[in-house]
Amino acid sequence: MDAGLVVSIAGVVIAGLAGLLGVWMQRDSHARRTWAWVFSALILISTLVQLVNTSSKARDSATVDTKLSTVLVAMSDLASTGDRPALEQYVGAELAVQSRTNPRVVRKVQKRVAAAGGDPASVTRMASESQRIASGLSSKTPAASGRATRAANVRQPADGAREVIDDVREKVDGTREKVDGAKEKVDDVEEKVVDVKEKADDAKEKVDETKRKVDGARKKVADTLEEEGG
Repeated sequence: MDAGLVVSIAGVVIAGLAGLLGVWMQRDSHARRTWAWVFSALILISTLVQLVNTSSKARDSATVDTKLSTVLVAMSDLASTGDRPALEQYVGAELAVQSRTNPRVVRKVQKRVAAAGGDPASVTRMASESQRIASGLSSKTPAASGRATRAANVRQPADGAREVIDDVREKVDGTREKVDGAKEKVDDVEEKVVDVKEKADDAKEKVDETKRKVDGARKKVADTLEEEGG
């Protein structure tokens, strides 16, 4: 399991336990336990919603990483089957970007290459070479003409590859929109919890006020009975 996911789940669980502990520690010992149980149930529901949201977000991210690694491996195989230097350089540049921003994708690509009987080290080597070329360097120190030719190849458009990457990015944007929608639902649940808590506080104040009135009425009745008895 991803360390980031473990930390997120632990944070949500700890926050939920802290909320439950706060409800029962600050509860009025003379009041009924009904509202404490209601608050506890709402906190548990909110915690479960956040856990589901966190797990769904991690699962969607893992799915996108898997699809992107599949696309990169397929593009790499396509580039190696023919004379397609532009596509090869584009794959290397994308691997270089992923190695900096999302190393999980590079690891998945290495696993797929290894499963197919290839050399996993070639993935990082391709990313490193592409990064050096994009910076105007070369791992093999070619001549000036060769460097210019390779730089020109890097700048050549790879329309088919770009369409595939754009499609993956659109799916990533769609996943982000779903995550944002789930986050908005969580916020709505939290707002409802706050509203219920405020209503409960108002009800408690009314109950206390009624209790004070009843105590006052009892006291008056007792005083009246004492006066009549005297």
